Amino acid sequence: MSVGWSGTIQDFLQIDQHQFLDTLQHSIPDASDSQLRAWIDSHQCLVDLFQEVPELNAQLLFEYQLFRGGGRRPDIVLLVNDQVLVIECKSYHQISDGECIQTSLYVRDLEHYHSAIQSQHVTVSGILLLTKDNRDHVHFHESFNIFIAAKYGLLKILRRLAAKQQSPVLSIHDMLQDYYSPSPSMLEAASAIMKNEPLPRVRAIDSSNFEIIHHSLQQIIQQAKDHNEHHLVLVTGEPGAGKTYLGLRLAHEYENAVYLSGNGPLVDVLQHSLQNSTFVQRLYNYKMDYIKHGRVPHEHIIIFDEAQRAWDQNQVNSSFERSSYPAPNMSEPDIIMEIATTDKKWNVTL
Repeated sequence: MSVGWSGTIQDFLQIDQHQFLDTLQHSIPDASDSQLRAWIDSHQCLVDLFQEVPELNAQLLFEYQLFRGGGRRPDIVLLVNDQVLVIECKSYHQISDGECIQTSLYVRDLEHYHSAIQSQHVTVSGILLLTKDNRDHVHFHESFNIFIAAKYGLLKILRRLAAKQQSPVLSIHDMLQDYYSPSPSMLEAASAIMKNEPLPRVRAIDSSNFEIIHHSLQQIIQQAKDHNEHHLVLVTGEPGAGKTYLGLRLAHEYENAVYLSGNGPLVDVLQHSLQNSTFVQRLYNYKMDYIKHGRVPHEHIIIFDEAQRAWDQNQVNSSFERSSYPAPNMSEPDIIMEIATTDKKWNVTL
């Protein structure tokens, strides 16, 4: 497992910025100039804050690469008490929903797919840190289930953690020796779907409009079938709202439906748990069967999980560099939409 720099708070305060940056650049040699500036900014900010709470017993990981996360790296993972804090640093005041989503997805991946976190039952929280905002402001963003904190707002959080001082439940070694492990709630839900049992209660579902959305999608599917229509439906929601479970339920309810995911390990686990490899399939295999062999999949309902991670045209073309097949010059969403509308009287893609 890859990490840019790791150590205790005391280690961090003792290393000078030049050594810190050298270590990060050695681990990530292709870092851009903007990335280098971001490291300098986050280093200066955290030195200021940790000097205020040097007694805090915590360990840090900078640029920790998520296991099977496609190279994605949270800026900082802080291990303190019985908590894991995922901290994303931004040097400007105006933030977008995309940055909130980025932070919440890091939390989701650690919370639901990290073996050590699963076994120790620690709390994972996300903090979007505004390093240039010198106020002590901090608030919880309910839509994304993360905290947004100004510089000294994070200091307030650190002081509260220091007041409840205990040795970190998880260590740097635990984080680096992890393996991919979906949370029990996901596997329980998948198993329940196959057995037509009630969906287990998971975080945020009780307070969400899950059942309303499920019913609406059933109506859209019926309309498309009755009137030979093609529909594209975008389903959004905060991590834990039930999007994956919704897709799995629909894929199981309809004989001509398929659930596609680019998350290969998740597909493997679901296929094993469900004892079924028909309605849960790898996105890569599905699209390549069409691109390379011209086989048009028969499914009328295509459920494209986590479409925000889909490859753009350049990424798709790059995957064909060592192939004898010509690059399709399309993005993954373009490929799915072409499959959805080729030789089909009706289709629903979501």
